[in-house]
Amino acid sequence: MNKNKIIGILKENGLYDDERGILDTNEIDDFLKNYKMNKSHINTLPENIVRSDDGFLMIESVPYIISRKKEEGHNLKYWLLFDNGCRALLKNLNWIKIQNELLFKYLCNWLDIPCVDVDACYLGSTKFLVSPSFLGINEKALNYYNGTTSTSLNIKKLLEEDSASLTEYEPIESRFYRDFTKHLDIEQLIKMADRIKQSFFIRRVLLVDILAQNQDRFPRNIKIINGKEGIRSCPLFDHEILGINGESLCFKMLPSINDSANYDDIINYLLKDNEFRNWCLEKILLRQVPDFREMIYRDKKIYVDDEVVESFNKTINDGKSIILDNYKYK
Repeated sequence: MNKNKIIGILKENGLYDDERGILDTNEIDDFLKNYKMNKSHINTLPENIVRSDDGFLMIESVPYIISRKKEEGHNLKYWLLFDNGCRALLKNLNWIKIQNELLFKYLCNWLDIPCVDVDACYLGSTKFLVSPSFLGINEKALNYYNGTTSTSLNIKKLLEEDSASLTEYEPIESRFYRDFTKHLDIEQLIKMADRIKQSFFIRRVLLVDILAQNQDRFPRNIKIINGKEGIRSCPLFDHEILGINGESLCFKMLPSINDSANYDDIINYLLKDNEFRNWCLEKILLRQVPDFREMIYRDKKIYVDDEVVESFNKTINDGKSIILDNYKYK
């Protein structure tokens, strides 16, 4: 009887896969007694999750259901459902990648750029990154790009087709192995964003990726959300690969302008937009870069390793200097 109830709850949350089923449950009687469905895109982890001595959330301290529902990407992932209705993604990452995700999130907070909430957790003795869903029930994440990401693609043809820039998730089998290309043509990306009034958001995305040396902003990692109230910006996600501390992709995705991945050329291009230029002045150039490690420890009692935070702070300040140099000579 409980199994049927569990399957029904997972299905109404869009978290059940007939072929993969349920992975695990915890305190299931309490879960079924207290469960309240949440249809909103605002998902909040339960406040009563206990933290370990090293600051990690101990997921097994609260009731939950874990689904095996397949999710795109190459890391081991599961969906968590808590009795408060929160849907959250569990991603199995090593410690360096978890720290990268935390630092990137706090950088986005500082810059007021929407980014998924992330936290570090234990499930048993295994470390995971946990991230509450940014989608409401029946909402869909859509892509800016359709098809290959190669800069040799005739993207102009896509721009001429009204529906080409908005497509649903593509299955991992056809998506992941095809997207390993070298450059993301930011001029074409911004043209697409202009059509749906998202160019200011995309400029900020590109800049924060440069600041943090994010290597994983493949086109499929840039989404917009389509819901009942229309299109809205999708918070940034997938930031475990930063080129600052030994973690690197074999095939890096770097932004480019006119086939140049030079940061000066890219930032110079982005600064041509006056709204974005003013934002850079107010949010970056006139402010001191904060102590992100202290902020993380204050909020979560998680201590980021010295070498990781030092590399992160250095690349942020280096990026700030590049922005300043291009700002002065515009």
